[in-house]
Amino acid sequence: MSIPYIMASIIFPMLGLIVDKFGQRVRLLMMSPILILLAFILLPFYYPTSTFILLGISYGIFGAVIWPTVAYIVPKSKLGIGYGIMNAVQNFFMGILPMVIAFIEVHGSVYKVI
Repeated sequence: MSIPYIMASIIFPMLGLIVDKFGQRVRLLMMSPILILLAFILLPFYYPTSTFILLGISYGIFGAVIWPTVAYIVPKSKLGIGYGIMNAVQNFFMGILPMVIAFIEVHGSVYKVI
């Protein structure tokens, strides 16, 4: 399960250089969820390591594009607050989402085990 994060951390610097040199932030931001969807679609049909690598590439693309974009949107005097809010929202959903998934898994099934 750590393959996507290792892959993302390996390609982050290279993707950062590509984004800085060529731009295309919006296209890359649109490509990232498409690659995530593709990785999950291919997961049942291919060896998990290959799909996890694709997932890591998509995570890397998203991270390399979204974090520097804050500096373009938020004024320089409020940049720390902008990054703080972004981290807070990310951590909030990373903390809440497992509980939501567990709730759906426990209470969302229509089949009862006898």
